[in-house]
Amino acid sequence: MRNRWQRVRYLIPIAAAYMGAHAICIYFKLPNALKVSYPFMIATPLLAAAVCGRRARISEPRMRFAWLMIAGSMMLWSAGMFTSALEYFAAHAVGNLAGLSDLLFLLYGVPILLVISSSMEGERSPLFLWLDAMQAICAGCLIYVLMFGRLPFEHQHPEPISMPLVVATYNVVNVFLAAAATLRLFAHSSRREEGRMYRILTSYLWFYAVVAAINNYLVARLGDQTGFVDLLADPSFLLVCLCVVLLPVSQARRSFGRMPAARYIDNASPIVYTTVLLALSAISMRRHFYLGMLGIALALAVYAIRSTILQNRYMRSEQSLREAHDRLEELSLQDGLTGVANRRCFDAFAEREWSRAVRMQHPISLLLIDLDHFKNINDKYGHRMGDHCLVQVAGALREALPRDGDLLARYGGEEFAAVLVDADREGAETVANRMRQAVRGLRVENEIDARDFMTVSIGISTYRFPEGGSLEELVEASDRALYRAKESGRDRVEYLPMWGAEAELAERKVATA
Repeated sequence: MRNRWQRVRYLIPIAAAYMGAHAICIYFKLPNALKVSYPFMIATPLLAAAVCGRRARISEPRMRFAWLMIAGSMMLWSAGMFTSALEYFAAHAVGNLAGLSDLLFLLYGVPILLVISSSMEGERSPLFLWLDAMQAICAGCLIYVLMFGRLPFEHQHPEPISMPLVVATYNVVNVFLAAAATLRLFAHSSRREEGRMYRILTSYLWFYAVVAAINNYLVARLGDQTGFVDLLADPSFLLVCLCVVLLPVSQARRSFGRMPAARYIDNASPIVYTTVLLALSAISMRRHFYLGMLGIALALAVYAIRSTILQNRYMRSEQSLREAHDRLEELSLQDGLTGVANRRCFDAFAEREWSRAVRMQHPISLLLIDLDHFKNINDKYGHRMGDHCLVQVAGALREALPRDGDLLARYGGEEFAAVLVDADREGAETVANRMRQAVRGLRVENEIDARDFMTVSIGISTYRFPEGGSLEELVEASDRALYRAKESGRDRVEYLPMWGAEAELAERKVATA
């Protein structure tokens, strides 16, 4: 902050000295002040363009386009003043230059319009920028035609036009640019660089609109003998130079999304362009029918292209979101370590298939699978080896499932569960033995109880119509069957019917007592 104030102390006197030099040159050249004023009026916007171009080099990538467009606008204004100087000194001897300065002054607002209408967030579409530029340039050319009654660069002399109409046209354009920038400033009122850029741009455009209105009025009254009125061309561009030089270098910050007003302006600005172009084309059709039809066709074509592209993007985004949602849902139902279904997926699948089995009167079997002495692997080889063992076992169990409609899930810890749809006891036992052999075939070292490799114990229970019961009883029966397999020496398959689960549990409680 202190460095900024130190720079202010030097920059303000430099700007005052610049305008003082301009005033001194005018004083010694009166009444032909334009001969010395033109170099100053050409150089001042070029200086502002250079300052904005330098700012673009040190700004965040997403802000470079805006600063370059502002610099381009200043260069167009300088080019218009340079062409005006050629017209003045050549006394309109070069026919093609007649009116060219007015066209450049009208096109000066095109880059600023692109800055105002372009989004600073996300990826900027070059095609949309070209479409907006085409509409803005076409609108400027139509305003020129309505003012002078001829196309730019035509050899015929422009039709006489009243000076008040020219002044009013320029004032309306300047106020329109300032008002549009003000709307964008309200949408970007943050302290980030785009907010600061819009504050500078809005301040400059309103100041320029007021100063230009005064200057145009006085020029219309005084003609070529303007004198010290020419000094009014300097302050607006010097203000831009001062504000941009004092602007601190901002660091890239995370974007937290745009305000609703900013999104609304982004979406509405192209429609405004198209509406203005249609209105100007309709007005110009009275005297230039084909030109007006061309403008209408261009406006409709641009609107159709933009709508088609946006609709296509919307459909792609919707499809991407749907795919991402499906993927997230799939991941939420998948065990992160083994890649098989998790407990949540098991509960939903088992509930759905149980209801279907009862309704369709089909059998359904549940297998609970537990790794024998898995704690020994974790204690002896570490948890990383234990996780690797779980992944291997899960793969072997999944390969042993006979059908895609069946489900293998990690039930918890080192325990897995398999739901076999439309499978009776015999089929379930066949699958269970295949699983047991598949795990033994992995030959995972686990030296416990004279066994050299990892084994599994499996408990089975089956529901068969017209037996009664519930899904909870099926799970309880499978769990008791697994407990029996472990008590009977492990590395085996045990079956327990649903109706026998509660009886066995009662017998165990009596024996324990």
